[in-house]
Amino acid sequence: MNITHETTDTLNGVIKMEVSQEDYQEQYQKELRELRRKAVMPGFRPGKVPASIIEKKYGTALVVEEVNKVVSTSLENYIRDNNLNLLGYPLARPDDTNVDFTRDRSFVFSFDIGIAPEVNVDLESLEPIEKFDVKVDDATLQPFIDRALDDQGRFVEKENIEADHFIEIQIGELDKDGIVDTDGISNETRIEVNKITDESFREKLIGSSVGQSFEFDPLKITADAAAAAKLLGIDEEDAENISANFNMEITKIEHFEEAKYDQDFFSAIFPNDQINTEEEFKERMRQEVKRYYDNDTKHLFSRRAFDHLIEINDMPLPDAFLKKWLFVNNDEKWSKEQIEKDYEKYRRAMKLQLLQDALLKKYPELAVSDHDVRNEIMNQFKGYFSGNPNMDNQSAEFDQQMMSIADNYLEKNKQEGDRMRDQIYNVRITELMNKHVQQKVEEITPDELKEKVSELSESDHEHDDDHEHEHDHEHDHEHDHEHDHEHHDDDK
Repeated sequence: MNITHETTDTLNGVIKMEVSQEDYQEQYQKELRELRRKAVMPGFRPGKVPASIIEKKYGTALVVEEVNKVVSTSLENYIRDNNLNLLGYPLARPDDTNVDFTRDRSFVFSFDIGIAPEVNVDLESLEPIEKFDVKVDDATLQPFIDRALDDQGRFVEKENIEADHFIEIQIGELDKDGIVDTDGISNETRIEVNKITDESFREKLIGSSVGQSFEFDPLKITADAAAAAKLLGIDEEDAENISANFNMEITKIEHFEEAKYDQDFFSAIFPNDQINTEEEFKERMRQEVKRYYDNDTKHLFSRRAFDHLIEINDMPLPDAFLKKWLFVNNDEKWSKEQIEKDYEKYRRAMKLQLLQDALLKKYPELAVSDHDVRNEIMNQFKGYFSGNPNMDNQSAEFDQQMMSIADNYLEKNKQEGDRMRDQIYNVRITELMNKHVQQKVEEITPDELKEKVSELSESDHEHDDDHEHEHDHEHDHEHDHEHDHEHHDDDK
């Protein structure tokens, strides 16, 4: 076996393979003996058919099979042993497919190859990238405190209705005599008095108490048919055609009161901290809000660093080879015209994949294993069942149960497994970029950060289609390299 490799330019090359009879003869004879042992032919005892007859009948096909095995294995070994970083996998040249396997016993094959470009992913050598920092002043902090006060609030029953109260009501459709129709529309619901759009009806409710009833037109006291439908518990289409009036009986009156800004509130928000004063609470809250904004700024920084990597890596590709490879790789299901039309999308996706592969090679800690995915899913289920009093979440048996649940879940939800893998990878790439890339800090406001996050989301949406054509070329050369060589079987 003699294999040589030459480059026609920096992105294309040819692998030439000379296969002699001795490269496949031993395995060929072994398979021939096995065929003879199993052969059953009229006039011969089982296993006693002469070798010459077996070879005449099966020899050519067996040569094709064994030569293809040798070519495939040798090609893969050569690529691996010589550290060839290829795109796609080698493509047999058309002029090598008309080999005469009935006559020849030595063969020469040539394969076109596409060579991956060099990619620079030395993060420490990158120029400093802008890193945003949100300063959490009192004005920024206050909305978070207000939200916490609201979250810790409660509903308190009241005797009489005021404008900012909530009321629970029993609704019934009225007949033509103004009596509740037991066969008509009825519903029990809860409404906010301030949301009633009919001002006169709203004022009529103010001061009333539990047990009082009021006649109303649902389309008049609500903003639109959708709101009326929700009030009555019916479909919107039916609500549009409502002509009857309804009765509402007040069954409960409540007022929402936010929590008091005191020691109990501080303890409820941070139960594991000893907070005694308003200033201590604000400082602790400021830390949480800073962490909240830092998650966004870290993600933004990572994306900017990644985009910069794409900019500094020109990454020229062997376009002619890749178009040919796409055509062959998809069993010619894509027409050449379709490939030409979509090629730019594929090209961007390929560059992205090259960059990710290079990062993974230099920073192996980015790799996400099946074990990582399984553990993450298992931990999620642990969280779901941790409050179950019938389960000992500290026992080995509990861990085993969670592992089994996670395995079954991943078996039935492969898309969720892929989503989790991406999620873990995104966390790791964000941490990696923030750790290794130099930062140039710029202070911005929360509104400015929100705008930049929105811009990033729009950018992500624009490039979603790129991933439709993404291929994992890292293992492409491990595909079966058998070639459907045309041969002439005399079938003598």
